[in-house]
Amino acid sequence: MTISVSLESLLVALCTDLDIHESTRAYCLKRLRHEGITFLTVTLPKLGTAILEGLEKGFFDRSTLTCFRWKGRALAYFRELTDSVFDKWGILLEKPCAVAIYRARQLTGYFYKLALEFTSEQLESAEAKFISVDASLTHDAFCHDFTDDVRRFIETMYGSPNIVDVLRQNRPRVGPGTFAGKREVEDLADMSYYEFKRSASMHVIPDSYRDVAGFFKPFPTKSVRLSYSDSDTSDYSEVLFVPKDSRGPRTITREPLHRLKLQMAFFDYFSAHLQRVSRGRINFTDQQANQSLALFGSQDGKWATLDLKDASDRISVHVVRRISQNIGAIRYFVTRRSTHTILPSGKIIELNKLAGMGSGLTFPILALLVHSAIVVSVASEAGPLYGNHRKISDLVYVYGDDVVLPVEWVCAAKRGLERVGLLVNGSKSFTAFDHRTSGYFRESCGGDFFAGNDVGIVRLRLSNSEPMAETTTLKMGKVDNAIVQINQHAKELAVNGMLSTQRIWENTLSKVVGKLPTITNFDSSVIGHYTKVYTDVAPDAVGNYPLVKVLYPIAATVGTDAECPYIRLGEKLTSQGEVALPHLSSTVSGVPWGFLAVPRELRLVRRKVSTLSLQG
Repeated sequence: MTISVSLESLLVALCTDLDIHESTRAYCLKRLRHEGITFLTVTLPKLGTAILEGLEKGFFDRSTLTCFRWKGRALAYFRELTDSVFDKWGILLEKPCAVAIYRARQLTGYFYKLALEFTSEQLESAEAKFISVDASLTHDAFCHDFTDDVRRFIETMYGSPNIVDVLRQNRPRVGPGTFAGKREVEDLADMSYYEFKRSASMHVIPDSYRDVAGFFKPFPTKSVRLSYSDSDTSDYSEVLFVPKDSRGPRTITREPLHRLKLQMAFFDYFSAHLQRVSRGRINFTDQQANQSLALFGSQDGKWATLDLKDASDRISVHVVRRISQNIGAIRYFVTRRSTHTILPSGKIIELNKLAGMGSGLTFPILALLVHSAIVVSVASEAGPLYGNHRKISDLVYVYGDDVVLPVEWVCAAKRGLERVGLLVNGSKSFTAFDHRTSGYFRESCGGDFFAGNDVGIVRLRLSNSEPMAETTTLKMGKVDNAIVQINQHAKELAVNGMLSTQRIWENTLSKVVGKLPTITNFDSSVIGHYTKVYTDVAPDAVGNYPLVKVLYPIAATVGTDAECPYIRLGEKLTSQGEVALPHLSSTVSGVPWGFLAVPRELRLVRRKVSTLSLQG
């Protein structure tokens, strides 16, 4: 069974919600019927990108929009959007209309993030790009003297924690996905971590991991047997390409289990350590600081927002080795990274990058490198004007590859990042500082703002529903996941006042699951029609509210009868006997020991509940 929806109906509803002119609507429908979904996911977003670039540059660059029809010096269609932002010569108006900018972005960007399966050409291109980027990260591709300055700043700012500091506080664990390596499990080609947790034993733990071998003890059971191959590739990571958006696949990495578990201990320790010492300027948990500064920057132009290009794939292991010479914990984990990776084509390459997205090393070291390189570069070029490194550090905010900093430091920041091998993505960075020649648009951590107005949009993603396009019909293969994601998406549309588009999706759901109950609690997991208007349901004579059958998702789980294998490991790990690991809690994220929730795989169940419980 599949869920399907008409792209034409979605486009018409979207145009209705955004009050798009009838001529523009007809033009978009005609191109959709002629070109298929690529018009919505590839062509139309180019207009939105051109408008944002026009806000940054101060003029509308027509040269990038040859795929649209023109009439003289202006677009033949979409005039109800562009004429409120640019004049007839393409120059940015003195007071561009924030509503028009929002409408243009919502129309052009709604389908952009749709996670369609990528083509073989996109796969080949992504693999070639992966190889090319990695090949560029040579030992001579960065500035050694500058990197030494970064190293000294890091040692002064963050100290030199060692491996014992990390493992006293954080036990090795897995991430949310699968692990790499050849395995033989009852003729299954692949096995997730959750199946591994039920296995009887684990073989082949490298000698370099003997000091933490107890962390790799699995939960025993009788049903599944696991053995690791002794082949040369058993210790390599694996590159995977997964659907992302219209540009092509996202690159992720699967690490061997014995590496991944230790890497996640590193992630837990260093993400907390960096966030604490930097006083929240490096952040892994709260995007609010970056979003608030992006809002302020859109009002006065004093704050700029930077986005990095292929950030996780451009962390040179040569740079990381140089900055960690005197930091025992980082050096220990870097020496235990995967040195080679297996590409989807089967080709094996030796890595110049530290690791990929999926390794516990990537994001803490990326954030540390980005923040430190910017601070050191600004201090070297403008230090006398702004005081010491600490004062500069307090004005640079990093969340992943999103950076917010004073606009006058942008040039120095770019130079500093380039000196350690990182690149700024110009098309997604916004640094305009003069409202007379440019518009104040800022974007950081999912917050999009123009002149103090929130111009963030709702995007259709369906990233775990296996969406497929057939002519002008969108189908989803994973039904249960699709139902949950569509329901959540419909609620987001309702919150943003896009009620026509919400109805299209809810009508699609009702064809599959039946009549939807009305809910007013946005956070409810019940599959239903969301509205902000309270629906009064009267109780009967004895005060009981009517019962209604509802559908809601639960995570697929597997069970085991074993206790947590890490409870008695503390004294063994800290052999010096200084500090033992505390007794570990019996629950993690609400899941008791003995039951493991499998992410990304959902199943739906029906229950009878009171209608009162559906109201916020």
